[in-house]
Amino acid sequence: MSYQLKGHKDRNVVLSDDMLDIMRKYWNIASEIIYINIYFFPNPSGNQILLSNVNRVFRTGFSIFN
Repeated sequence: MSYQLKGHKDRNVVLSDDMLDIMRKYWNIASEIIYINIYFFPNPSGNQILLSNVNRVFRTGFSIFN
C-alpha cells in the first residue's frame, strides 16, 4: 500500500492480506455511511485527524489497559 504525506512524499506500508481485506471492507462500509474524501479515518467534518488527537486517544487507551 502506498500513500502520500506532507510534502507529497509517498510512503509504502507493508500490510498482511488479512489486514488489507479488513481495510477494504471498512472503506466500503464507511464510504456509504460517512463522506470520505481522501482520508481513510476522517474527523467528523471530513477533514484530516490531527496527530495531537490521535496521540491523546492512544495515551488514554494505553493508560486504561496498563
